[in-house]
Amino acid sequence: MHKIIPIESLLYSYKVSRIIKELVSKHDIEIVESPDWLYEGLCYSMSKTIPIVMKLHGHNSIFKYYINSNHVYTPISVRIGALLEKQLALRADKVTSVSKYYASNISNLWGISEKRIEIIPNGVLLSNEIELVEKTEKTILFIGRIGKSKGVDLLFDVIPHIWQKIPEVKLVLIGDYENNDERERIEQERKELLRDNRILILASIEYNKLSEYYSSSDICIFPSKFENLGTVALEAMAHGKPVIVTDVGGFKEIISNGVNGYVIKPGDMQGLVNIIIHLLKDLKLRSEIGRNAFKSIEAGYSIEEIASKTVKTYKDIIIDYYNKKGLQNHEG
Repeated sequence: MHKIIPIESLLYSYKVSRIIKELVSKHDIEIVESPDWLYEGLCYSMSKTIPIVMKLHGHNSIFKYYINSNHVYTPISVRIGALLEKQLALRADKVTSVSKYYASNISNLWGISEKRIEIIPNGVLLSNEIELVEKTEKTILFIGRIGKSKGVDLLFDVIPHIWQKIPEVKLVLIGDYENNDERERIEQERKELLRDNRILILASIEYNKLSEYYSSSDICIFPSKFENLGTVALEAMAHGKPVIVTDVGGFKEIISNGVNGYVIKPGDMQGLVNIIIHLLKDLKLRSEIGRNAFKSIEAGYSIEEIASKTVKTYKDIIIDYYNKKGLQNHEG
């Protein structure tokens, strides 16, 4: 029964609600933000005393629900999880999303007006050094969950073709495997390839150390089959690196093909091979694309820019909440 009805998650949401109310009573807190995953803020939204915002990051239960919605079977537990997340969204004073793409999907799926969903992307830190230099050994970087959904298979298919043209290329993958099955599958199917010292797979490392890997890379590739926004792509661009992404999800909102990065169709092996070789052989092109990428992030995705937008949005929500209660003079 626990596998069908998420009793533990509901109890957790109840405990979160009690803690929030205690904090609100003791401190000058004016707004609560809850992520979509585990519908943490659901119980609080039922008896709120201050406004609550639901932030759509892109939780697995939502993805699984609408990705599998046309399939013969979608697990009941997944349906219930998505339903409870929907209830939180309906009860929230505002819903925010990191991408227009995801907001549109949720609007259609849950019947929520897109006017209720504010787009606030994830902000990233800008690198102080973005100039590229020519190196004998080139590095292709991937950061994310290692498995089929992130398109890692495509990278393994592509790299032998790259080596035929440019032998001095190293592929670095950073992240945890999606699950044990993916770990075993990759180790078995790619055993010979993984033995090559030009492929390095690292477990997730501390966030503050990722900058070193971005900076030392020549190209960053994120060939996902599905993506909400792709913060790793933003981070790579903030380091002035040319990125290659797939034509899915929120990627299309940040990448202009051939200007500040490249976009390929999911699974397009030959297209990916051609772009990689073209970039690795042309430092001037890599530098141009990288600088354009940096400018794009500087203009709309920096920590400062996103923080300012978040503060303004939340002030507006607070003022609107109290106005509706008849407290016209509340300043937020």
